[in-house]
Amino acid sequence: HVHVAGVCIGGALAVMLSASRPIRSAAVYSMTFRYDGWSMPLWARLAPFIQYVAGLPLLRRLAFQESEPFGLKDERLRRLVASSPQTFIAGSVMRLPFGALRQMFRLGKHIERIGRQVSAPTLILHAVEDDMSHPRNAWRLQRALGSGAQVRLLGDCFHMIHVDRQRDVVARWTADFFCDPDAAAGYAHG
Repeated sequence: HVHVAGVCIGGALAVMLSASRPIRSAAVYSMTFRYDGWSMPLWARLAPFIQYVAGLPLLRRLAFQESEPFGLKDERLRRLVASSPQTFIAGSVMRLPFGALRQMFRLGKHIERIGRQVSAPTLILHAVEDDMSHPRNAWRLQRALGSGAQVRLLGDCFHMIHVDRQRDVVARWTADFFCDPDAAAGYAHG
């Protein structure tokens, strides 16, 4: 059996794969259709409009630079990233070019078009306090996928739920879901 999981844009890619391949189940962490979390600067909230010019040669290389809190509520991890920008945390990017942002929006629209083709049960995990992507993104994904998708919200973490304070809970819920998606239905909210 093949199971897929992904963080943020990687979660959208996991869903896209689930629409075209025989995937047993999928887990999506911190889905992002829009960067609309509480720490996002105004220009990031205007990104849906920026996407229309973001493909132009001179603009597509301009980039959104990651800043504190780096999607991390855990202060130790945040200090580590702040002291060494080269520190790599799986699923993170320190810089997101406008061209990539444009592709993210296109991927989100694609997911909404093909969502009903996903037959694999999908677990959607999202932080209540996500600094980059408001929980409405999780509910939007659930609407696109339909009844086979479950949303579970986490407290005490930000966007990078797979490495932040609730990483053990994320791992346990994902493992339980991958072992038996039907038994894990008790995780559903909403």
